[in-house]
Amino acid sequence: MPSITAKLKAGALASLALVALAQQASGSKPRLNRIDVDLHARDPSLNDNLPLFTDGLLDSLNHRLFPRQSQETQNSIRDQSAVDPLAAAQAADALPNVANNAAGGTDTTGNLLQGDGYSNFAWNQNVPFIPNADTTGSDENGWQELPDTPGFTLNRTFSVHNVFKNESGVMPFYISTVADPTKVLRAIVVWPGKPRDIWKYANLMLNARNVAVTNFNQQGVTNDSFVIIAPAMLNQLDLQAGAARPNEIVFHGSSWQRGAPSRNPPMKHAVTSYAAVDQIIDDLFNRTSYPNLNQIVVAGHSMGGQATQRYALMKKTKVYDNNVRFWIGNPGSWAWLTDARPYSNASCAAGNEYDTWPYGLNGNQTKLTSYARKDVIANKTYVIDRFLNRQVSYALALLDIGAGDTHCQALWQGGNHLDRGSQFVLQYQNASSSYFNGKFPPRHTLDYIANVSHQDYAMYSTNMSLQRLFYDGLMVRNADVANTTNPGDKKNSTRPKGAKAFATPAHEKVAIGLLAGSLGLLFIVFTALPIIFTADHVKDVDMSWDSQSYLSTESRRMLVDRKW
Repeated sequence: MPSITAKLKAGALASLALVALAQQASGSKPRLNRIDVDLHARDPSLNDNLPLFTDGLLDSLNHRLFPRQSQETQNSIRDQSAVDPLAAAQAADALPNVANNAAGGTDTTGNLLQGDGYSNFAWNQNVPFIPNADTTGSDENGWQELPDTPGFTLNRTFSVHNVFKNESGVMPFYISTVADPTKVLRAIVVWPGKPRDIWKYANLMLNARNVAVTNFNQQGVTNDSFVIIAPAMLNQLDLQAGAARPNEIVFHGSSWQRGAPSRNPPMKHAVTSYAAVDQIIDDLFNRTSYPNLNQIVVAGHSMGGQATQRYALMKKTKVYDNNVRFWIGNPGSWAWLTDARPYSNASCAAGNEYDTWPYGLNGNQTKLTSYARKDVIANKTYVIDRFLNRQVSYALALLDIGAGDTHCQALWQGGNHLDRGSQFVLQYQNASSSYFNGKFPPRHTLDYIANVSHQDYAMYSTNMSLQRLFYDGLMVRNADVANTTNPGDKKNSTRPKGAKAFATPAHEKVAIGLLAGSLGLLFIVFTALPIIFTADHVKDVDMSWDSQSYLSTESRRMLVDRKW
């Protein structure tokens, strides 16, 4: 047994190592991704003491990680992604066990945070980590309550309406406590993951904010510089179990991530998840509550990353759009921008099913989210160009080779999270496409994250993510969008109201009779149609979606992780 003196000496050395790491991190501003923990253990004192706070990371890394993908290679791809995203994507997809590999095999010994990572990185240990709130129920059987979460208020009075503004329901959301609303410069709107435990994602973003303000401060920000809003995307199981109230918006399964219509409260014309988020952002930008708000970041990891990417693609044009950013972390699948795919699978080739929403914009267009279906049908090129000109950040973990979305359509995109994300970026090198011209979109960014797998908090709180989420463009308020027309918007007729040549009394009587008869026939037909065709309610719900599982071999996690 080591002596007390030896233990104290080791503890002191560990503290010094933490201080050195924090100084190294702080000195990397503004990019914040230049921390290079010496995983090859060239520094004996650091190697001796890192196990005190990394569970013997270096010992296992030297034996298991290096034969598959070296630390040097990860660091190289990380750095390259900032200057040459397309080359970095090629290098990432060339890593061992990435390209078209749906068998999993993530080597989690390379993770700087083990398990799901509910603690701060070594260099941020000076910032206390706030634990996630406990609650009752489960994602499989339904949550029984939305728990109280420290640092947040649960708003259960915000009403969202349908496109006709004649039916509505309440969209619950968590909102972080701000002492002085006039100090708020940025709002972060957070999507949940597949388990719908939005209180967890709100809390993780709050922890990331604390790290950003404490250890990587820019522009003299305080906690009040940021407000976090986390909408609760609940489903029918949560309504049955008690977390959702009868007047609150509820979706079927995980359909919220693709902009599906709500299933509760009962409405003739439902509210889509994307329209609900629109209305939250509208309310934030009215400047009544936060008069100095500059920008909003819409962020999501895992299934939340899927929701963010698809929402960024479909989001209707608003006057404030130049001040909205999107952060997309490790989605299980993507809404592709062209009909080309890196891989093929005969089981969903018929009818271009592989390119049907939410996996693409072609195929069966009746499956497009009703939120923007008319826009895509009217002018798909405009929808894609609008996405390419939005401020979008991609964050992909270099150890995330879990299978993720196991649908056939996802396998056309790649075998795992890292493969699909890299292949999505590689779309942009297609010089023959009129959309891309072989170039990465200048308003997009790509960050490959070293030593992280499919981990929520590790992705939020890694250095480059802190930069994207909290600091990029923080002090800027861009000019409003001049033209807010969407391709599917109804156009007002410009035809002149000239004299009607046949507007005689006799003709008017005949016309009135024909009109009345037509209206009667239309009433009968459209009364029957909702019974026969239920596209927005039944056909818009893919019952198989929730039967799939996210396969992972991360340590300290169950083998079947249902988060995607």
